[in-house]
Amino acid sequence: MQGADSSKAFERLKRKIEGEVLWLYVSSILMEEGGLSVVELKKRLRERFSIATRSVYLYTVLYRMERESLVKKRTGTRGEAVYFLEEKGKEVYLKGLEYLKNKVDLLMGSSSST
Repeated sequence: MQGADSSKAFERLKRKIEGEVLWLYVSSILMEEGGLSVVELKKRLRERFSIATRSVYLYTVLYRMERESLVKKRTGTRGEAVYFLEEKGKEVYLKGLEYLKNKVDLLMGSSSST
């Protein structure tokens, strides 16, 4: 009998949570550390969340975040793009966390969710 870690459903869940909402992880890192390049972001994603992502996908996520005014791109001291979380990005990040918390509470049968 296979355990939960080898379930296709569990693997899909991990893929969705780590890929589809990568912007939450990026926002968390930028909120805590300030401006970072894509190379630095990839490193932090791997270190803090055990998420390995391709640079091209991370650029896509950052482009979408920038288009929505969640992050701002500036040129760093070495000429690389450095991303900063904007005030709107902080607000949307916190709203996203609250949304997820409420859903987890509902799944766990907690009466503390609103």
